[in-house]
Amino acid sequence: MNLGTWNVQGLSTKINEVLREIRQLNMDIVVLTETKKKGQGSENHYDHFYSGISKDKRAQKGVSILIKKSLRKYVSSWEAVNQRIIKINIAICGNKTTVIGTYGVNEDDTVNNKDDYFECLSEEISKVGTSREVIILGDLNARTGKKIDDQIVGRFGEEVTNDNGNRLITLWPTKYIKNTEWLLPTQNDT
Repeated sequence: MNLGTWNVQGLSTKINEVLREIRQLNMDIVVLTETKKKGQGSENHYDHFYSGISKDKRAQKGVSILIKKSLRKYVSSWEAVNQRIIKINIAICGNKTTVIGTYGVNEDDTVNNKDDYFECLSEEISKVGTSREVIILGDLNARTGKKIDDQIVGRFGEEVTNDNGNRLITLWPTKYIKNTEWLLPTQNDT
């Protein structure tokens, strides 16, 4: 199963380029962030589920999930939570799974906006419960640093942390987190 995320910084003029790239990379599920797509709905490029701001506002934010058409039959439901969070319930390799696509608030956003975003994300994770696997994909605008032998933070991150990173680290109890390190083929295992 190939999963990915891409901050597209506006989707309207890039959809063909995005689709070409994810097909070439043989991606199964991709979360797109900063789509600047208005409204909520689904389209048939791959299977494209999206959530954005209302249609009467200036385009900004936005998150969507593209799912390979051959996997559509495994999608049981989806929900556009808000312009920053979208959820899809899907069976992956026989496991009940919820994929949460998210576009986090900027590091320089207000404390209230950060509190609201992370509270909403935490609530959506909690709503899933413990009977399903949860996969969170997207651009969380979080720098979590790097650590060796840590239950949450892996060893391939940046040296620095930021406020969003610290909030993300403390978002969910460690007993529910499975640390999966992603090693790019070009990185050395040091």
